[in-house]
Amino acid sequence: KEDLLVQGELEVNEFDRGTPTKFAKWGLRIEIVDNATGEAVGTLSKVGDEGSNTFDLARQRAIVKIRGLVSAEFDSLLKTSILGAAQEIK
Repeated sequence: KEDLLVQGELEVNEFDRGTPTKFAKWGLRIEIVDNATGEAVGTLSKVGDEGSNTFDLARQRAIVKIRGLVSAEFDSLLKTSILGAAQEIK
């Protein structure tokens, strides 16, 4: 496919579990869209949380984890989309 758009959204919020540990709850959604049809030809959705003694450290851990997920799974998603088959990675 010649004309693909990659769009995504990442949200990281502080999450209180009532413990001294601070948590960063995160959600990620990435779509690959065929610009000719407007149809999503691939999606990646993940959620999770990371904890540490401060929210800033928990947020940093979340970002490191998200980067790893994206690099590991987005490559497969993009290849599948370029080859023309729709796929959702869970």
